[in-house]
Amino acid sequence: MVTANYIDLSKIGRISKFRSTIGHSYTDGSEDCRSMKHYFEPKSTVDWTGVDIFAPVSGTILTIRSDGAAGYQIQIRPKDMAIFTIALFHVNLDPGVVKNKWVTSGEHFGRHATSFSTSDVAVFYKAKDGGKLISCFEAMTDDVFAQYTARGIMSREEAIITREERDADPVPCEGEQPFTEHGTIPDWVVLN
Repeated sequence: MVTANYIDLSKIGRISKFRSTIGHSYTDGSEDCRSMKHYFEPKSTVDWTGVDIFAPVSGTILTIRSDGAAGYQIQIRPKDMAIFTIALFHVNLDPGVVKNKWVTSGEHFGRHATSFSTSDVAVFYKAKDGGKLISCFEAMTDDVFAQYTARGIMSREEAIITREERDADPVPCEGEQPFTEHGTIPDWVVLN
């Protein structure tokens, strides 16, 4: 379970819904043309490269790799929850954040890497078998979710587009190219 926010939530203005059409298609292979992760967009008044990133769980850093546009992608395997892997994208890492390091939930990892790309998080369930992507809202503890409730998200479902809803409102995509169409379902949850 996710026991800490991976990002300084006070600086975030909105969050894309799971299965949104924000960014590019990101799926586990069981679905097509949807983003099965969440993008966290800082408020317009915030220096995006000053947004702090934290370990969402206690566990081991499995991989660190260059993340295309900017920064690094970090994958973490939670302690006692080997069926999960959490991926954080576009992070400028603090010194000492290295592969195979044991981290503690809430430990500072660095800052968001760029002002031209939002921060994103993906949660893989049963990662050893190829994995299934789930929403981070499904994986977080009630204490962590309470921080979102305080910002106006009253249920976890508000941040998730169901498979059936997305299938009924499909959008085209080409590989990992940015979406050019967005369907009729709202893609964002705006925080207060």
